[in-house]
Amino acid sequence: MPKSNVLLIIIIAALTGLTIFGVMIWRVTQVENSTEAETQARFSAIRSRFESPAPVFRLGTKPLRGTTSEPVESDTEQPDTLRVMVYSQRTNRLVSSRIPFWFYELKAPAVELTLRGAGFDPVAMGVTLEDMKGHGIALLLDEVLDNGDLILVWTE
Repeated sequence: MPKSNVLLIIIIAALTGLTIFGVMIWRVTQVENSTEAETQARFSAIRSRFESPAPVFRLGTKPLRGTTSEPVESDTEQPDTLRVMVYSQRTNRLVSSRIPFWFYELKAPAVELTLRGAGFDPVAMGVTLEDMKGHGIALLLDEVLDNGDLILVWTE
């Protein structure tokens, strides 16, 4: 097979992979306009789903450090999805993401980059995917950032 055909196949495969990744990200993320009061009401409704109102992780001083509670027992229902909601006070935008753990495992660097952009940086916090899954269905992070933005992270 000529080198030009091999190169063409590689380029097509790369473009196909990027397209599939783009569609997956587009499907898991929703951006909408929201007031702070509306967002607080939505956050409160989500918080009320959990037995413990205290989040598993806390943002610390820079660099970010994770502080965790103990993982749950193995017979507890295991989550399959990471949920993230971030409210930008400056733009009145609410970004919601639903990331299946299988997708996180498949595309960890890209997912972590996306999460970092949203204000939740598990790598800098020293939090692994196993840490997030290990707490079962739980409220992982509930913070008001220095700029007034709100972030809520949980598993389902």
